Amino acid sequence: VKRTNVIFTCIFIGHSFFNRLVESKKPVEQEEEVEEEDEEPQRNFTFEQLKYFDGKKDESTNEIKPVYLALNGLVFDVSDGRNFYGEGGPD
Repeated sequence: VKRTNVIFTCIFIGHSFFNRLVESKKPVEQEEEVEEEDEEPQRNFTFEQLKYFDGKKDESTNEIKPVYLALNGLVFDVSDGRNFYGEGGPD
């Protein structure tokens, strides 16, 4: 009877250890999925659409527009550097 108890105890401890090991890997996979969802969707702009994002005040909403910069087909939001990239920046 004691030998059977020892065997069941070892099986229980091994099973618990294995389950914790497997579960410790699951949250990492879930975090990666969340990070992928946080990415902004890719958008395509025509030249005419891109001209709107010049950092000036929008006359219809009285809000400052963002500053977008296109380089080799990629569009960047450079609004934080509007003094450099926007009107009045270096030529």
